[in-house]
Amino acid sequence: MQVGKQVLRGVLGSDGTRYEIPLYQRTFDWDKDQFEKLWTDIRNLAVARRGEPGAEHFLGTLVLDSGHRIPNDFTFLVVDGQQRLTTLTLMLAALRDIYREYREGTDDADELEDGVLVHRYKKVPPERFRLWPTQGDRGEFISIIEGTPNFSSKSNLVVAYKYFRGELVRTLAENGEISIDEIRSATLDGLRFVAITA
Repeated sequence: MQVGKQVLRGVLGSDGTRYEIPLYQRTFDWDKDQFEKLWTDIRNLAVARRGEPGAEHFLGTLVLDSGHRIPNDFTFLVVDGQQRLTTLTLMLAALRDIYREYREGTDDADELEDGVLVHRYKKVPPERFRLWPTQGDRGEFISIIEGTPNFSSKSNLVVAYKYFRGELVRTLAENGEISIDEIRSATLDGLRFVAITA
């Protein structure tokens, strides 16, 4: 068993690393209460990092099974922490899409996409996706990560994506109270997990 501390960028951004939610896990079931709490934690951390750039927020434990190794790939099965990891992935997808819409001509969206959402040179699922959900969530998850969410869907995945998208648009409208760049930095570099790998 290995125990290590990692910020979200280290979890999702490792080359060749993927996370799969095993079929025996429940589908994504977080709701607005959890989204709001996570968003509040991220905003508060972003503000705290202005005065203390190294400030972090502990998000709990990720329990991983070392899965299987194939050439140039290492897949972990997520035994515990799937709700948090999935929610953060959806938030980062929303942030990527806000960058695409409001900051055309920058590399911000591509850095998120290639850095933490997908593996740039892999073209087919599941290897393309850094996080691969359980079977019941795959259709909606793929559409969100590919940038084509079905806004009329009642799926909790789409509800989460829409929630974070709305909050990010509100953040832009606040004109400087807090920036989406500060949100990105707090999320990727300030949210810390303890990862336990069996």
